Amino acid sequence: MAAQDEFTASIIGTGGHGAMPHNARDPIVAAALRSWPCNRSSRARSIRFSPPSCRSAPSTRGARQRDSRQRADARDVAELRRRRAGDAQAPRSRGARRTATGFGCRCEFTLFPGYPAVVNDAAAVERVRRHAAIVVGVGNVVEPDPMAAAEDFAYFLRQAPGAFAFVGAGNVARGIVAPHHASRFDIDESALPIGAELLVRIALGE
Repeated sequence: MAAQDEFTASIIGTGGHGAMPHNARDPIVAAALRSWPCNRSSRARSIRFSPPSCRSAPSTRGARQRDSRQRADARDVAELRRRRAGDAQAPRSRGARRTATGFGCRCEFTLFPGYPAVVNDAAAVERVRRHAAIVVGVGNVVEPDPMAAAEDFAYFLRQAPGAFAFVGAGNVARGIVAPHHASRFDIDESALPIGAELLVRIALGE
């Protein structure tokens, strides 16, 4: 699973009166034209930016805004690309600064480092696969594509070799199909003994 970082890009202009717009530098226009690429593919093999939120300072009637702040996150399964994208001098932040400068504004780019990528150990993966095949059958052991979700288990994998595995807990027949974080999320509890047996076999087996 992917590494996940957050960042803000604050575009700061010059406030002014609506009757004299030529004396102001409007950050709203610069923020609107500065778009962050949003990958609509489900595959997580390249860096992805979520659609940013955009907020501006409140103003009174007839006044021009002074600043605008965009907040978004960036996800990638490759640590090297992640570090490059998180660099304050990376092309993404330079692009935001160029856009702001073009409208007479300036841009303050701040990175908030988040979870590292989940990188499974090859030997641990084979061990999980071998025991999972005993528990649920070879045909029910599936290796998913890399995904853009982030997971704090990544920190465990930085300390010791291991593997992150999913136990399927949905059930179409019972209507248990909602994804994680959805308001209707639920699990089929018949999956619990499967997960327990798998963990016991991994712990006691070879």
